[in-house]
Amino acid sequence: MKRLYKILIGLLVLSLMLAACATGSTEEPAVVEEPAEAEVVEEEVMEEVEEVEPLKIALVPAGRIGLEGFMYLAGEGYKQASAEFGFEERILESEVAEEWERNVRTAAQEGYDLVIGVGSTMQDAVANVAPDFPDTHFALVDSYTGGDNVVGLISQEQEGTFLAGALAAMMTTDTTLENMNDKKVIGFVGGMDVPSVARFLSGLQQGAAYIDPEVEVVVAYVGSFRDPAKAKELALAMIENQDVDIVYSVCGSAGDVGVFEAIEETGAYAIASDIDWDNEVPG
Repeated sequence: MKRLYKILIGLLVLSLMLAACATGSTEEPAVVEEPAEAEVVEEEVMEEVEEVEPLKIALVPAGRIGLEGFMYLAGEGYKQASAEFGFEERILESEVAEEWERNVRTAAQEGYDLVIGVGSTMQDAVANVAPDFPDTHFALVDSYTGGDNVVGLISQEQEGTFLAGALAAMMTTDTTLENMNDKKVIGFVGGMDVPSVARFLSGLQQGAAYIDPEVEVVVAYVGSFRDPAKAKELALAMIENQDVDIVYSVCGSAGDVGVFEAIEETGAYAIASDIDWDNEVPG
């Protein structure tokens, strides 16, 4: 029995030793190969830049841009736009009404993308030419003819002349001012009875009425924007015969000359449009 007992004890010790050895033995960790770094291939992307030709824009004024006034301002704006946006200048100017349509048509035939007519008196010229060139864009300053390829660039002249009318109404009875009478009468001399001039007149009338509804506005039209003699005659008649002491002039750069000659001769007062006459005729 004792011998069997010793054998069992020995087997137990042996099994414990084998277990201890098995537990204490360490396996070397498996070597995990890191994947090779992927080679990054930079591909040059060549962006094709398409050169866009600048638009071709022509200006066709109903007059000369060298004279101060509305046409001069249009010309200066056009030249500034040409410098800033890089298009070549093309100005077809004429004071002869019969040549306006020909100039508009010439610009369209020369392949201009945009043809800008300046002045409401250019309305017929643009209306006659635009339908013949449906791929050309037309813009008309001061008026609108209609048509899918035409836009009108129309200012709100009445907003400025409302203030002029209010000022004139406050001044016209102020006899503390030299050569001012006590009558509630102011004058308006327009070049032609066209929509743009009508907007000037409307604002003047509304501004005067806002201050004093009893103020009368005497109106006369020259029939042209290039007749200084007639403009002067109308202004003198208002001042000398109708108690007008302030005249608002919308006669074009040439016509305004006549009105302000009348102002200088009589000592009355005037308000100009487009340019400041105070340096030449103070008051």
